[in-house]
Amino acid sequence: QGKEPVKTSIPAAAMNIRRSKLSATMSRSPRNNGQMNKWLAVLAAVLLLNAVYTIPTTLRSPSFVDDNESDRTLPESDTKDAHVSTDHVPNDALAQAPKSKEEHITNEVSEETNATSNEKVGDGAVTMKAHSSKEAKKPHGSGQILIQIGANDGKQGNVKIVKDILESKNSRAVLVEGNPSVFQLLEQNVISLYDDTLKRIIPMNALVCEKGQTLSFFIVDDQKLESGIKIRLPHWVRYQISSLNRESVESGLTHFFRIKQLTKTHNIDDYIKIQKIDCTSVEDIMSSHDIDAAEVDVVAIDTEGYDAHIMLQILKVANLKPHTIIFEYKSAINLYPIEFEEVMKGLESRGYITNCPEIMGSSGGQRKCKDQQDVIATLLS
Repeated sequence: QGKEPVKTSIPAAAMNIRRSKLSATMSRSPRNNGQMNKWLAVLAAVLLLNAVYTIPTTLRSPSFVDDNESDRTLPESDTKDAHVSTDHVPNDALAQAPKSKEEHITNEVSEETNATSNEKVGDGAVTMKAHSSKEAKKPHGSGQILIQIGANDGKQGNVKIVKDILESKNSRAVLVEGNPSVFQLLEQNVISLYDDTLKRIIPMNALVCEKGQTLSFFIVDDQKLESGIKIRLPHWVRYQISSLNRESVESGLTHFFRIKQLTKTHNIDDYIKIQKIDCTSVEDIMSSHDIDAAEVDVVAIDTEGYDAHIMLQILKVANLKPHTIIFEYKSAINLYPIEFEEVMKGLESRGYITNCPEIMGSSGGQRKCKDQQDVIATLLS
């Protein structure tokens, strides 16, 4: 009594409730906005990172071509034989088509020539030191002197270190090839690819063997063979299996005949011709081109089975200690195992390390070359 009662209508009460809910919602909105801003920031960061890692890819050339690919590609007519080894296979156990020499050696040579005392080359390779001071003064391939025995056509099968020297304008090379018909192709390639004066890169038609001897050189009669089987011969049959060792040539042709299923219809002996050629010594090659033995940086040999004999001759030349020596492993160890081991011992005694370590505990001191195709000997400092 005395006071007038407060009157609250139902619509007014509902209005108050709505106001309180709106107020609560507005008080929470900054928090929601902050969470949304965080999600937007994360999304923006993801988009930015995606753009950063995508742009370099789009800037690249759409197709990458190996600089060396063209050198390994056979002519169109020979592509069906592209899997065939460019070298002969000395026996049935090895009658498989290996990879090209360039594929085998390129990485190993480049790694070995840059190895330090703490580096290792390839899988399970032995520890290496730096090369001699002679090599250290010269950039890879630049200003170096190469002697290549069994140069073939000057283009096919060259390993990287040989290619670098041939292509360097201030390097020198003597390219020795015994097969007269292949030598003509070698001379043409030198003129067109490396040196049109034939003064820096010098092709030489000669057989490296004991001076004063005249030996039988076994050559594939490519014209007769091509006419007889009515198939265009691949490069390796036409140019790369001539040798002083008849067994080596027979092995190469046997491999080819098996591939083409010609063994029952053709006689291998009918397609081997013999040519008598005078021998030239390694010393004569250097002296005739005014090269001092101590100046030679690289020696590369591929003579289809006669490599060990040439290496024994090289090891006898005074002051001839190139920083890199490369010669064929398969033929040498299978055809002349005694001479091969003599070469390996001689290299090691002169301070070379090779990719063909002796397997300790094996009968006869067997060796296994990591490259499986070539011996790579590197002179340590």
